[in-house]
Amino acid sequence: MKRKLKIHRFLLVLFVISYFSYMFAIQEIEYKKYKNEKQAYLEQIELAKQKTEEYKEYAEYVKTDKYIEKVAREKLSMVRPEEKIYIEINN
Repeated sequence: MKRKLKIHRFLLVLFVISYFSYMFAIQEIEYKKYKNEKQAYLEQIELAKQKTEEYKEYAEYVKTDKYIEKVAREKLSMVRPEEKIYIEINN
């Protein structure tokens, strides 16, 4: 009878240890998964901050006279009044 009780205790302890080991392993896997997700989100946030900074710089550049003149020359083919225009004719 005592031997049977010892075996039951041993099995119970073994089951409890196995259960907690399994739960610990599952939580460790989830922790690593969430840690990787967090790192990915932090990288996305950093990229978004960089893009935001670039857009702010571009928005400031668009307001400058240099940008306005560049667009006028390239897109609208405008020139300053004192400039001479030379047209190349190829035969």
